[in-house]
Amino acid sequence: MRIVLLAVLLLWANSSWAQTPVDSLQRDSLPAATEAERFQKLGDSLKIKWRYALSENKWAKLDTSLHYMHDFAWGWAQESWTQNYGNLGHWGTPVFAKTWQYEEKELGPRLGAGEHLDRYRLRPNQLRIYEVEGGKALTNLYYSQINLKNLALKAELAQQYNKQLYYGIQYSVLSQRGYFNSLASQHRDLGLQLHYQKANYKGSLFVVSSSQNQSENGGLQDSVLQGLSNDFLETAETSLNEGDNDSPRQENRFLELLYRQNWKNWEHQLHYQQERFKFFDNNLAADSSFYGPLQVNNRGLRMAMQQQLLQNQLSYQLADIKLFLGHRFQAVTQEPLPLEQLNSLFAGANYQGQNLSASGQVLFGEQTLDYQLKLRYERPLSKGLAAAVWGQMQQFRPSFLEQKAYLSGQEIWNNDFGQSQEANLGLGLSWKGQEGSLKAQYFLRQNPIIYNLNGQSEQLNSSLSLLQAELQQSFHYKGFYSDTRLVGQLQVGEEKYWPLPQGQLQQKLYFKGKYFRNASWQFGFRLRYQTAFYAQAYAPTWNQFYLQDEQLLQFYPQLDAFAVLKVYRFRIGLNYQNISYFWENQNYFSSYQYAEANNWLRLSVLWRLFD
Repeated sequence: MRIVLLAVLLLWANSSWAQTPVDSLQRDSLPAATEAERFQKLGDSLKIKWRYALSENKWAKLDTSLHYMHDFAWGWAQESWTQNYGNLGHWGTPVFAKTWQYEEKELGPRLGAGEHLDRYRLRPNQLRIYEVEGGKALTNLYYSQINLKNLALKAELAQQYNKQLYYGIQYSVLSQRGYFNSLASQHRDLGLQLHYQKANYKGSLFVVSSSQNQSENGGLQDSVLQGLSNDFLETAETSLNEGDNDSPRQENRFLELLYRQNWKNWEHQLHYQQERFKFFDNNLAADSSFYGPLQVNNRGLRMAMQQQLLQNQLSYQLADIKLFLGHRFQAVTQEPLPLEQLNSLFAGANYQGQNLSASGQVLFGEQTLDYQLKLRYERPLSKGLAAAVWGQMQQFRPSFLEQKAYLSGQEIWNNDFGQSQEANLGLGLSWKGQEGSLKAQYFLRQNPIIYNLNGQSEQLNSSLSLLQAELQQSFHYKGFYSDTRLVGQLQVGEEKYWPLPQGQLQQKLYFKGKYFRNASWQFGFRLRYQTAFYAQAYAPTWNQFYLQDEQLLQFYPQLDAFAVLKVYRFRIGLNYQNISYFWENQNYFSSYQYAEANNWLRLSVLWRLFD
């Protein structure tokens, strides 16, 4: 019955006529039982623990608070839409992270197209295992919509079927529209996991499929390539297109298969990955004049890249140390280049102690050595106060796209870049009670590769540095709560190559209370602001951001309002985003030439079911 319900919900969310399930909001599923059982707390009172399926970390308690509903939450890590002030993009618009974060690069060759969309993508290491009190099955349903063109659904089913067998299914779909009608995106993820355990043997199978589709509103961005005509988006009517197949489109496809087996201290992993990226414009009769000197053919304007990867890894657990080594085979192609086959060897070690964790890995192939090193130490200083210090560094080779780019069979650039290095040092304090944290970090990028003012990849023969400080502080008194986040960023050296806001503010004020025994509510406001900077432009052809110095983007404070109600296992939330538009009366640009939808009301529903 549970699987049937899940299938019906998925079909309903993908239909163009889907409506808000009013009936489901009005009923509760209390069991017909004794009087004592009827009034006991259900669902959230059950003890639920979880951990990532590929992680050996300790079990964590599942968060059942209402904070998840304060903002539009996306991704299986349950991150908030605004936690990093727009990692994901607002309603189809491309947005890059404006609070800089150290991100581990994939060692060895990588495609390099569409990397900023990785946060939409489900990966095997994000799949979760749940442990529910009483061995009950768990179903998580999350639905959110502004209208039928801007909606999101996440569904998750997990169960410990018996002592030997565990299974989990996850599905998500996200559809968004931008300020222009045809500026649209849709992302889908499907994740399956199956675990079998008997005596000292453990076997796991993971299957993850992701698709990312985006359409532009009729043309390329200004100065995507040298010699192209000016972008006509500035004068285009918003009703020119409706996001159909005649619009220039980007399509990303991902498939991952991972088989893992454990026998005592040994572990073996076999990992297959397929990745495809494509940009095309089939409406050349109308759009060809906007591509300047580029030649086109009957297939239309097209850029396509594809990669297949097969990785074989063997690991051994020795007390708190895990050693691993393996081999990686990759087959990479970019039209019209021939297929390129690459072989690499890698090895590494992880250490997880009580206060100290460390890891390192190296990969060698094609006469090039890549590496990653990480070290973190945490220690409690006194009651409620703890300190942490960390450092990490990596060396990685340029991506295929950074090295070579072809469009409709025509070479756009052909580079011979070397490796880049990145480092991060940090110190942090955290305290409980009125919870808060303070972090100070230093970032270094040596010989970085950027996309210059012409939209082409370029390697700098210098280093870029960034100092960053972040303060988070929570305060509560009776039913009043306040969450504050302040970020300061200071570039050292060539600021024009690393455009970031120097200051950011996120402030949330809200009240919460209870109705009766099993109902609670929260309502409040959220304010977001960042200082002006030369926000990057976007090149849909390469799915990359590039530098621009034509417009200093000014950002006005965005004020949002939210209200959340929880009854038993059911939550419903309303978010009105960007109330500030009523008095600012101007578009809000998340990146150069990409305006967000002015303001909107979002309805979100979260329902947790048990057997």
